[in-house]
Amino acid sequence: MNRHGVVISLAAAISMSFAGLAAAAVSPEEAARLGQDLTCVGAERAANADGSIPEFRGIHVGEVPGWDAPPHSGAHPVDPYAADKPILVITAANVAEHADRLTEGQQAMFKRYPDTYKINVYEGRRDFAYPEVVCERARWNAENARIVDDGFGYEGLGSIPFPIPKNGVEVLWNHQLPFRSWTQDEIRDIAAVTNSGSIGWGRSHGRCLAPSTNPDPAARPHTSDGIGSYCFTETLLPLRERGNISLIHEPYNYRAAARTAWSYNTGTRRVRLAPGYGYDQPLGGSNGLMIIDEDRLFNGAPDRYDWELIGKKEIIIPA
Repeated sequence: MNRHGVVISLAAAISMSFAGLAAAAVSPEEAARLGQDLTCVGAERAANADGSIPEFRGIHVGEVPGWDAPPHSGAHPVDPYAADKPILVITAANVAEHADRLTEGQQAMFKRYPDTYKINVYEGRRDFAYPEVVCERARWNAENARIVDDGFGYEGLGSIPFPIPKNGVEVLWNHQLPFRSWTQDEIRDIAAVTNSGSIGWGRSHGRCLAPSTNPDPAARPHTSDGIGSYCFTETLLPLRERGNISLIHEPYNYRAAARTAWSYNTGTRRVRLAPGYGYDQPLGGSNGLMIIDEDRLFNGAPDRYDWELIGKKEIIIPA
């Protein structure tokens, strides 16, 4: 097994009660750090102490060097760093030297597969930047966005609500509302690997719309409009689930308007409202080995977990 990775900085968010959460807009003086010692979305611009995380350069916006496909064509980007060679290979023989930058899951993989598991580590780069419109919205959100309803909702301008987060729930909302494509049409393959090594293949066709990133600035809504995204997903594999469909309206406030979902089942040939869609319900196309909460690392209402911002930790991220 080979894994590729680069070293990045990660803000960990675990274990925090929602009770008593208040609006946490930062002061104009603190917001002024965006675009200065912080990037426009709040990351540290400087390199880390040993240089393994480089300084942010942001020399490319909306383009990938060597990739001439039309914008929004859906073509897979080329690798601008295809000639790179590993600067470090982590194996079971040297894993102890790098344990402080590995997750518990990565360390467990080395214990389970000591002869075959390894991580190739490449030079880190921070060459790609957000469009200026994203930076403008992040600056506005820094001084104006706020958590509402004890963490169940947020009010602001859609994406990157808290570029300078003060608690775990704000970090969670940053994860829930990144800057992403206005429209998305993708075929997703899911390899459900069991302990024995066998693979159950799943596949789904998803189409999503994210109003907050509408290319027309005049049409980008405030969160008060209620819906953060619309998604239509059809299961293609496994064959026993082929043709099952889910349609989801994702809210900006899970208390004011819970996620609305409908499901179509090929066995019954009926479309039904799916109340409570989410949490630990099986994710379509995953052979029952993933739940909806796990999609995109976390997905949905935050109420069944406690969240706490405990600081930053540099770790090696497989890619």
